[in-house]
Amino acid sequence: MYNKTVSVSTYTYKLYSQLRAKSNHFASVLGKFMSETLEVLNRLATALNAKNDAELARKLEVNTSTIATWKARNTIPYKLCVEIAKREKVSLDWLLTGEQSLANATLTTRDCAIIDLFRALDDSQQQKIYAFIQDEKRIAEMREQLNQLLQLQTHKTA
Repeated sequence: MYNKTVSVSTYTYKLYSQLRAKSNHFASVLGKFMSETLEVLNRLATALNAKNDAELARKLEVNTSTIATWKARNTIPYKLCVEIAKREKVSLDWLLTGEQSLANATLTTRDCAIIDLFRALDDSQQQKIYAFIQDEKRIAEMREQLNQLLQLQTHKTA
């Protein structure tokens, strides 16, 4: 009789351990899903330039309790995300995943080659190239402004 009790206890303990492991896995998956829901809400707020939940709710034309419900249920209406992406001209991929899709971009063979070369560089080299590109852009903008001023001056003297 005592052995049967031990085997039942052992079985109960094993079952308890399995359930606990599964619940830890479920909690891990749920935690990841919850954080993804919050991240989508944060990206919605960014797209709409909302600084808090109340402002986000107002811009989405929903009650603040709706935002709280979405957080509690870990769900956001997909249709709403599609509408906001279209209206605000942001990528739906970015809104839902945080990643920008290049699927809709038209890249030439040269563009792809430049991107591949850039990705092959280390972070320090990439930063230097990025700074150089920013400088070149600023110089081009200043040249354009200078040309506009020269044209304006030419029209005044004529």
